[in-house]
Amino acid sequence: MHLDVLNAAATVSYVTLTCHEDTWTFLARRAFGTWSPEWLTSIVQDQPGQAGPVAKQATFKKNPNLSPGRITKQDSGMQTIEVSGDNLVTILEALWNTAFGQTGYLAIMDTDPNKSACGPLYRRFRTWLEDLEPGTASKPGHTLVLDERLDIQPA
Repeated sequence: MHLDVLNAAATVSYVTLTCHEDTWTFLARRAFGTWSPEWLTSIVQDQPGQAGPVAKQATFKKNPNLSPGRITKQDSGMQTIEVSGDNLVTILEALWNTAFGQTGYLAIMDTDPNKSACGPLYRRFRTWLEDLEPGTASKPGHTLVLDERLDIQPA
């Protein structure tokens, strides 16, 4: 079943995630190894004060290569992030490994107090992928809203 989820994710050209900036930071740290809420891009910068991580501080497990304009912050603390299928697979792998794939030893050594969010987030992505309708050439991307306050999810 997990392999089916990854296969479905790999075929997505991109998904626009809408979620709270804390949720995005959590997902990005899990999947890519580092992130900070104030970053608007994963393009590594030469000096502090720019939109992305500073070269000396950024240690990505996998660089998401989010170019400028792919993260939009809203005043409410929500963000929209355009994530490629490749990055979606990386996010899902990280969530699944933490929630279901870790050995007992690794689970004990994982000190992240938010790790219990990995299972519910993974299941939300899985359900969304199972219900996903193919895109069209005029509308190749999809939207996923990660917010329990919303009754309906935009298509």
